Amino acid sequence: MKGSRWKQRLFFLLRGSIMGMRRKGTQLFVHCLSGARSNQAVSFLKRSGYGNVKNIGGISGYTGKVVR
Repeated sequence: MKGSRWKQRLFFLLRGSIMGMRRKGTQLFVHCLSGARSNQAVSFLKRSGYGNVKNIGGISGYTGKVVR
């Protein structure tokens, strides 16, 4: 299935990093390059019981100043 490999990697990363959080009410902001993967990640997190999750979209659409 097209795109399934990155989905598997995304969910593996989410499971390893976020799923260990004990308080599922913790506010989470999710982003990616375009906003598409972060949208799927937010859906996955909400189905997993994390209710305070927001997709802040893709960083490619950011127009503010970048400080390095």
